[in-house]
Amino acid sequence: MILLSCALFGLLLVVILVGSRTISVALGNGQEIIVSVPTRTTLIAKTKCTISYRGKAGDFGLVELHANTFNRPIIVICPSGSNEVYCLYDCDSQLSLLKIDLSQPFTSIETNTEASLLVISSSFKVEDAQPKDWSAALDYLEHMPEARFNNQSFPTLDLGIFYLHRKPKYLVPRLREQVNG
Repeated sequence: MILLSCALFGLLLVVILVGSRTISVALGNGQEIIVSVPTRTTLIAKTKCTISYRGKAGDFGLVELHANTFNRPIIVICPSGSNEVYCLYDCDSQLSLLKIDLSQPFTSIETNTEASLLVISSSFKVEDAQPKDWSAALDYLEHMPEARFNNQSFPTLDLGIFYLHRKPKYLVPRLREQVNG
């Protein structure tokens, strides 16, 4: 009995320590964004998260971002009818918003920007969001139902089989503070 308990605990520990969480967001017309982020317990060491794009014509693209315990994506925002995707990033004490343009190929990223610190590689143009992008992201989140937010966001506490999502009602004021900064 003790041996079985130890084996189950060991299996649970492996699932927690090596797991990742993946979300998928349909963009319409057969397009999809898939984001994979290691669970917070695996982020003790520097690692990466991936944002994959699958187009309706079979085209594919990938963005790789740095991630660790204190810097990781919160949510991917995909405004309808747009080729732009926003990635709201938790950068320890502040938020960062990256704008990914799915219609533009990668161009070099301006140095000394959040994007230059977060992006490892990309198939698409990635840049720091401008004030109008921050406002669009804020508007999107203010009108997003909580269930949809939970489906498109990553948990704050993620232990593999047990996880807790942040509440949009707490994130929106923090975002609004940065927008009005």
